[in-house]
Amino acid sequence: MNREKLIQPLFFLLSCFLIVLYGYGGHINDVYDRNFGRSNLLAPEEQRKNIYISASFRSGSSFLGSIFDQNPDFLYYFEPLTGSKSDREEILKEAFTCQVPRNRKDNLNDSFHLRQTTVGHWHGSETLCSPPFCQEAKMWCSNKCADPFKTEEGKKMLVDFCEEKKGVVIKEFRLDKPEQLYTLVDDTSVNLKIIRLIRDPRIMLVSRRKMGKIYANQSKLEQILEDCQKSLDFFIDSRIHNSILFVRYEEIARVPKNSTHQIYDHLKIEMNDELIEKFDNATHANTDKDKSKFSVNKAKTEVEIFDG
Repeated sequence: MNREKLIQPLFFLLSCFLIVLYGYGGHINDVYDRNFGRSNLLAPEEQRKNIYISASFRSGSSFLGSIFDQNPDFLYYFEPLTGSKSDREEILKEAFTCQVPRNRKDNLNDSFHLRQTTVGHWHGSETLCSPPFCQEAKMWCSNKCADPFKTEEGKKMLVDFCEEKKGVVIKEFRLDKPEQLYTLVDDTSVNLKIIRLIRDPRIMLVSRRKMGKIYANQSKLEQILEDCQKSLDFFIDSRIHNSILFVRYEEIARVPKNSTHQIYDHLKIEMNDELIEKFDNATHANTDKDKSKFSVNKAKTEVEIFDG
């Protein structure tokens, strides 16, 4: 193999690991203090808190998103940009400011699962699959609950519901470059905080390759290197430095309840009793169904994962 072709991917992988090591040092507090400890960026308690979870594909972002989706004080959107071809920043701003995201049909691609949907994977949010939007609380409820974005009644209900909450949380990996978020970060009406999720790139690669041929492009080493570069870009970008929080997936998977407390504390969000109860119920659950909301596979070691 050409020496330059070998050195370049090794350099990016090493850089990605340096983010993890420098940012965390084995302790989740290290990275939080680095970004938030010396600034006065956090909004007053009465101000809404909008959070954008930025992550790479198969990095554990759904699990991180669940710690907000399970919180009744927030409206949670699960990948609302799925299928959108343009106007992505505007769609996010509308969602964050309690407007109805205008993901028009002419702005959607031809993916079969989006032809009848107005806003991406709305049914991936437990919030939108629960009362008042749906009388049965079901994850992935597209076949059992009505799309709240399709009727005027549903849209009004969404706006009213959003305005009663303390903020909006959006989990996405389609806007994953710092410069794509500049407008939202600078907009005082949004008051945006970013959480950038980082995961061991080796685990992401293994996870993607297990998903089959449909995700072949995501399973290429070049794509993993590109994702590492994006995390580096977030890490060194001074323009968003005071608005970003880095979180390591391995840490929240190991101690989810403690990690959630730390994330909430640094964002000055109350860890309410209902959320704590959900954590406790999932931790002591006896069935897979009960564990599903907060479960992670802790049984396998990294060596076992790599060996398949």
